[in-house]
Amino acid sequence: MDLSPKAIRFLIDAVKHYQDRHLDEESLSDDELADLANDRQYLAALVDDLQNHHEDLLKGRVSVQN
Repeated sequence: MDLSPKAIRFLIDAVKHYQDRHLDEESLSDDELADLANDRQYLAALVDDLQNHHEDLLKGRVSVQN
């Protein structure tokens, strides 16, 4: 998938917003809490990958323009 830097930035912000949601964790079972913890780790890794790709795209654009 070929995404623009703007689209990648939007995805990063959306994932971070999703991560920041405050869920009622008291009503979740131990299995659900474990799944939630795994999901949060996966999302953190996804954000890191998107940010690295975003930075690479921006660097590429800067070098092409100069």
